[in-house]
Amino acid sequence: MFSIDPGAVQTPMLDSILESDDMGTRAPQIATVFHEMIDGGATRPPEDAARLVVSLASGEADALYCCYLGVDDDLVELMSRADEIRERGCYTLRIRM
Repeated sequence: MFSIDPGAVQTPMLDSILESDDMGTRAPQIATVFHEMIDGGATRPPEDAARLVVSLASGEADALYCCYLGVDDDLVELMSRADEIRERGCYTLRIRM
């Protein structure tokens, strides 16, 4: 089990939401932030998230099981620090009751 942060993904769905009248009237600040991200090149293609999912499904990052990972994370570097990440609880998903 992993939690994956795909980042802000540029898709037709995002475009249609941002172009809708509802977004402009109900959440103009959010629309502004997304437009700035798009204009600044801060969005990601969907393929980035897909590559991360494939890597995780392959088992190559099993030592990071139960971790929160993002498309910008360097899996090779994180795997080299897997013991430290486990010991310190970095990136770890937890359920508290």
